[in-house]
Amino acid sequence: MPGTDTEAGGLSAAHPELVELPILAAPATKGEKNTIRMELIPIACWKIHDVRFEFGSSFVLPDAKPEFVELEALRKAHPGAPLSLFGHADPVGDDAFNKKLSGHRAESIYAVLLHDTARWEKLYTTAGANEGWGLGSVQQMLATLGFFGGPVTGTSSPNSTAAIKDFQSKNGVTPSGSADQATRAKLFAAYMAFLWPTALAKTDFLGEGADAGGKAAMQGCSEFNPAMVFSKSEVASLAKPDRDGQNSVNRRVLGLLFRPGSKVPVNKWPCPRVSEDAGGCKKRFWSDGEKRRANGDARREFKTTKDTFACRFYQRMVETSPCEVIPPVVPIELKLIKADDHFCPKAENLDIQYSLKGLSGKAVKLTITSAHAKANPLFERDLKDDEKTDGDHTINWDGKGTGGDLKDLYLHPLLSPYKVTLTHNATHQGSAEFKVLFHSVDLAKAPWTPDEKVPDEASKTDDWVQYQLNELGYFGGPIGKDFDKYKEKAIIRYKFNHKKMHTLKLTDTKPDITADLRTALKAGDNKRQWISDEAVITDPAKSANILVEAITREKGEGVAGDKAKFEKDRLNRPLIPIEAILKIKKKDDSAAVCPEAVGPARVNWRYVDTNEDLTNQFANTAAEPSETNKYLEKALKTKNGRAGDGDNCHDDFAGIRKGAADSYKTCFELGDKLLPYKVEDDAGQKAVFSKASIDAAEPNAKRLGRAGVFFRPSFIAADDYKLSAEIDFTGLPNAADLEKFHSYKSGDAKSRIRKETGTFRIRRFGKVAVNIDWPARTNGYDWPQIAAEFEKAYLDVDTAGVTTKLIKDVITEAEYVAVVHKQAAFAAAHAVLHDNAFTGLDTPAQTVPAATYQAALRTEYVTFQRAIREDLGDLIGSKLRPDFPAGFIVLTFMPRVPVDVKEDPGTGKNTVVNAGFIPGALSTSLDSGIILADQKDRDKVYYVVGHEMGHGYWLQHYENAPGSAPGEHDTNDHNCIMSYTPGALPHQAAGTYTPHFCGKCNLKLRGWNLQAAGLPANS
Repeated sequence: MPGTDTEAGGLSAAHPELVELPILAAPATKGEKNTIRMELIPIACWKIHDVRFEFGSSFVLPDAKPEFVELEALRKAHPGAPLSLFGHADPVGDDAFNKKLSGHRAESIYAVLLHDTARWEKLYTTAGANEGWGLGSVQQMLATLGFFGGPVTGTSSPNSTAAIKDFQSKNGVTPSGSADQATRAKLFAAYMAFLWPTALAKTDFLGEGADAGGKAAMQGCSEFNPAMVFSKSEVASLAKPDRDGQNSVNRRVLGLLFRPGSKVPVNKWPCPRVSEDAGGCKKRFWSDGEKRRANGDARREFKTTKDTFACRFYQRMVETSPCEVIPPVVPIELKLIKADDHFCPKAENLDIQYSLKGLSGKAVKLTITSAHAKANPLFERDLKDDEKTDGDHTINWDGKGTGGDLKDLYLHPLLSPYKVTLTHNATHQGSAEFKVLFHSVDLAKAPWTPDEKVPDEASKTDDWVQYQLNELGYFGGPIGKDFDKYKEKAIIRYKFNHKKMHTLKLTDTKPDITADLRTALKAGDNKRQWISDEAVITDPAKSANILVEAITREKGEGVAGDKAKFEKDRLNRPLIPIEAILKIKKKDDSAAVCPEAVGPARVNWRYVDTNEDLTNQFANTAAEPSETNKYLEKALKTKNGRAGDGDNCHDDFAGIRKGAADSYKTCFELGDKLLPYKVEDDAGQKAVFSKASIDAAEPNAKRLGRAGVFFRPSFIAADDYKLSAEIDFTGLPNAADLEKFHSYKSGDAKSRIRKETGTFRIRRFGKVAVNIDWPARTNGYDWPQIAAEFEKAYLDVDTAGVTTKLIKDVITEAEYVAVVHKQAAFAAAHAVLHDNAFTGLDTPAQTVPAATYQAALRTEYVTFQRAIREDLGDLIGSKLRPDFPAGFIVLTFMPRVPVDVKEDPGTGKNTVVNAGFIPGALSTSLDSGIILADQKDRDKVYYVVGHEMGHGYWLQHYENAPGSAPGEHDTNDHNCIMSYTPGALPHQAAGTYTPHFCGKCNLKLRGWNLQAAGLPANS
C-alpha cells in the first residue's frame, strides 16, 4: 500500500494487513507440550534514500530531518513495534567494502535514534574523511546549528575556526578553535537532537539491545539486495556519472517495524553484525543468489521481477513491503551552486547559479533574507517552469525587494550579509551568502534647495531672497531655516555694496525686501566670488580661499571702537553646503553611483586645522626688524594651539576654535538646516554625522544616497580647514561584519571609506576704489607694496583696478567753498578750489621772519584741514559712493599752494630762503573708508597710505604717535607701520623707515579680538 513520500529523501508506509488464521494444535499426551511461536512479520517500513548522505559517506546530512519526522509519525501509528535497520549498497566495488559502508550507514542512523555520540565518535575516528567525517562534517553541523555561515569546504578557514570557538564558548568547552573530542561530543549531541529530538532506548529495537554489537537492531546487507540490476549492455555503455546516478535506488537504509511483542533471540538472528564480514549474509542466499544479482540481457527491477535480491531471509520480509515494491521516487536534487560575492543593485544583476533535478512541476521558491532585517523575507518569488528543468540554471536579479524591511526598495550595504535560498517544500534547500558593499565616497558642493530649484519669488519671497543672496556670494543663510540673522546681515551687506541702494551711513541701510533689492537680485548685480577654486571640495591636493569682506569703520566709529563686535554684528560666517556621494562596489570592484542602493548610511564629518606656515611673513632684518613672525608663533600657541588643538583663532578671541571637547564640531552646523539632512553630534568619536537620505520622493529625490552638512567656518583670516567624510557603521548590530567586509581597522577612523577635501583658508578682501589726485603725484603710489603689507594678514586689498580722478572731477568749486564757509572761522574768508592744494584760503602776506612765517603757514593748514576734513569727506563720499559703494577712496593732496619764503620782510630782508615752500605732514583716515594722504609727508608712500588704511580697519597708533595704544601692539616690535617717525632707533629715521604691521596688528586685521584677555603682551 502507498505510504508517505518525502520526495527524494525517503518513504514510510504501513504493510498490508495480514489475515490471522486460527492456531491448530494437535492433542498432546500426558507429559508432552505443544510449542507455539509468533511468526516474525514486519507491519511497517521506513526508507531513507541515498541523497541523505554524500556519495560514499556515512555521515547523515541535515536534509534527512523530514525523514526522521516521518519515522516519528510511523512509530506513533504503531506503538510498541520494535525496529530493525538494514543498510544497502549499490553493486559497484567489492562485497567487503560495500558491507562495511552499508553497515556504517545503518549504524550512523542507529546512533542518531539512540543519541549515541560514542558510536559517531567511532565512525569519525575510524571511517574518517573517507566516509564524509572530519572537518567537513564539523562545518556542516555548525552551519546547521547556526554557528557557521559557510561555505562547507572541509578545509580550515578563519570563519570556521571562529565558528568552532563560538560553539565551544557557548557549550562549556575551552575555545581553542579546534574540534577536539570534547567539542565533538557536544556537537554530535546537538546535531542528533536537531535530527531526532527524543532519543530511543535499545529496547525499542528488535533484539532489545541484548547484543552489544547491535545484532538484530542494525545490519549492513552490502550489495546483495539491489532494487535494480543493470543489463549487460548498460554496464558496458553507461558513463560513470549516469551509472552512479541511476544506481542511487540501490543505496538505501530500510527500517522495518515488527508486530508489537515480537522478540528475537539474538543468537538466532541470521544477519551478521555490522562489524562482521559478509560470510553470514551469503549463508542466507537463494540457491541462485549469485545469478539474481548478476547482469543479464535486460534490466531487472525487484518491484516487477522479484528476482534481484540474493538474500532469501530479507526478501521474505519485504516481498510485499511498500518500501521495496513501490517504484522509487525520482531522486530530487536541489543545489545552489553560488551567487556573486557582491553586486550593485539596480546598476547590475546578482547572478544566482543553481542546479535542479526532479523538480519539474514542483514548487521551488527563491528568497532573499538578512539576519539583520526586522522583517523577512526581503524578496521572494516562485521559480518559473523553465527555471525548474533538470540541469544548471542562472537567475539574474536586480536587487529590488518585494517585502520585509525593503519592500519596493533596493538592497543596500547596511543589512549585509544577505542570504539567497532556494527551497522546495522546506525539505530541500540550498543557500549562499552575498553582500552589497560601499566602494568609495565623493564630495561635492550641495545645492541650496533639495530639489535644486529656485524658490518661488511670489509665494516664498524670503526664501527666494536668501537663495539669490547665496548664489551671488553673500552667505544669505539656509533656505527657510534662517538663524543668527543670516538673511538680515546679508541684505544689508548687499545693499551697502550696491550703487543704487548704498547709504552713506550703514545704520541707514535697512534689511527690508524692497523692489530695488528684488530687481538687483534678479539682474545678478554685484556677484562676488566667495571661493577662489571650488575644486578644493573634490580634490584633496587643492588649496582655496574662502573670501570674506573686510569691513571698514563707518560714520561715527573711532579707531578705538570694538572692532570684534562690529564684525560679529555685520558679517556672516561663511556657510557652505557640502554633500557626500556614496558609491557602491560593482561585481568587478569598480565604483557605481547608485543612490537607490545606499540606504541610511551614516557619514561622519571631521576637519583638521593645519598649522599655519609663518615663513611667508616679512623677514627680521637689521633695516626692517620685524617681530611679526615671532609674535604670531607665540600667539597661535595660546589656548593649546599649534601642537594641540590647531592654530585657528580661538573662541575667546572671536574665532570658533575651542577645547578638545568641542572643537571638532564648531565648523559644522548641527540640526536640520540643510534639508533633507539632519546633522548630529557624536561626542564619543569627536565627530558630527548625518545619514544618507532614503527619501526618493520630491522634493528630496535628487538627494537620495547622499549625506550633507553645512560647513560653517569662522570669518577670521588665515584660519584653515581640511574636511573629511567617512562611512561609519557605529551602532549597527552587524557593525563588526560590515567593518570586516570593508577592511576597516578597529579604532582607526582613517581606515574607513573616506574622502578628504583640499584645504580651505579664510581670506578677507577689500580694495582701493578711487584715487583722487590733488594734484597728480610725482613720486608714485606704491600700490603693490601697500597690497603686500595687508597680504601678510591674509587680507587681499585689490589695488589693480583703482580709478584715478582729479579733485575737480569729483567736486565743484562752489561745493568746496560751501564746505569751507560752513565753518564759522572761515565764513567770511575768500576761498578757492585750487587744482594743486588742499587749502583754498588766500595765502597771508609774510611780515615776520622765515621760521615764524613757515610755522604760521603750517598751523593755518593744520587748523584748516582739521576744520573741514570731515565735511569734505562727506561731500566726496556723497559724490563717489553711488558709483563706488565699496572700497577705500584715497585723496592724495598737497597741503596748500607753494609760496616763496623770504628771510625777514619786516626788516627789509627780502632774500628768498625757501622757494616753493609747502607745509605738510597731516595725513588722516576719515570714516567710511576715506583716506587723506598728504603728499608732503616725508615718509614713504606705502607706509603713509598703508598706515591710514590700517586706521580704516580699526588699527590704533603706537610709538611716537598721538593716542598711542601699546596694548594693541607687540611692545617688543619697534617697526610697526602704525608708529610715527622720527623715532629714537636708527631704523626709524624719516625717509628710511620701512615698517610693517606688528604681530598684533596682523591678528587684528585678520579679525582677532585684541581686547580679549589671554593674548601674549609681546613677542
